[in-house]
Amino acid sequence: MSAKEEMDSISVTQIHAGEDDGGEITFEFNGKHIAVSVFPGRLSQDLEGHLIGLFAKATTDDLGDEYDDLVDEILDVILDAGRAIFRRVAPSPAPNPSGEDLHSLLYPETLHFRLQSVDNNPTIVSINSNDSYAAEAQFDQEVDSDLQIDSELPQYSSQQIKVLETFVGSGTVSRVLVQGQEMLCKARKSGLLDQNLERELFSLLTIKAFSRESKPIRTPQLIAYVKHAGNGHIIGLLREWIPSGVLGGSLKAVCTSTTGKERKEKWAAQIRETVDQLHEMGLVWGDGKPSNVIIDSNDNAWLIDLAGGWTDGWVDEEIADTVGGDEQAVRNIFELLGVEAKVS
Repeated sequence: MSAKEEMDSISVTQIHAGEDDGGEITFEFNGKHIAVSVFPGRLSQDLEGHLIGLFAKATTDDLGDEYDDLVDEILDVILDAGRAIFRRVAPSPAPNPSGEDLHSLLYPETLHFRLQSVDNNPTIVSINSNDSYAAEAQFDQEVDSDLQIDSELPQYSSQQIKVLETFVGSGTVSRVLVQGQEMLCKARKSGLLDQNLERELFSLLTIKAFSRESKPIRTPQLIAYVKHAGNGHIIGLLREWIPSGVLGGSLKAVCTSTTGKERKEKWAAQIRETVDQLHEMGLVWGDGKPSNVIIDSNDNAWLIDLAGGWTDGWVDEEIADTVGGDEQAVRNIFELLGVEAKVS
């Protein structure tokens, strides 16, 4: 690789694949969003067929380090064929925008290309977005009402939301500013078609309903919805931003070996209490782990991320998203803190 090639800024943002009908990879190249589609060729053992197989494998679960190897193999072919073309549309790395609105991050302008081979030699050609493999996500006209949207909560356009800091790619999880107030935003390009987003919204709405009559719970409260600036559909949520304390944010950042016993016991009791409250509401924490426990500026422990899932070493996959999975996470966190577990 030449020094000039090393200067190109490249990061993959999405891969689409079906059974054997094609695939598409979207990546940022020097700040420009580029999508390359691949469709079956005339021969069963052609280059296109090989790449489509890699796309399909890359979209399966639990690949671990193999995912990076698959992506590298796909990119090697695409960049060998198209780097010169991509450099013409994105000649140098673009500076990171500061204070960009959420809509621009979620729905950036994307240039579409197709990779096709002649005598097994790959070439890149420009195509219309309508001819790409992965069509833009179509919003289900009924998907908003399926969740029973709370009419008491405000809805902010994706263009009204200023992104201050991005935690997960392209603004999907970010610290934002809305009408002068800092919040945590979770939004998806496909809106409530994303099951994790729908689940977290359901959990936060359930907590909101229970909190009117029960003891306050240390999970961030739902503040508002995010709606698509164009069609008005719900594409995300805005919840409380929990300012972290001097220890660095999450429990993962805390040096437990130098933290006092009483302090750790306090956090453990708060975690235990919050998990019990969730279970009483018919909810589960799901992806329980230290990085999903925030120690706030008042030295209190808050649970975040109610979108479900699991993390190896904290919750076993076979009991993920269950009460039993939460209990396992609590035991493991208590062990990290050096506190005796009190399982309900």
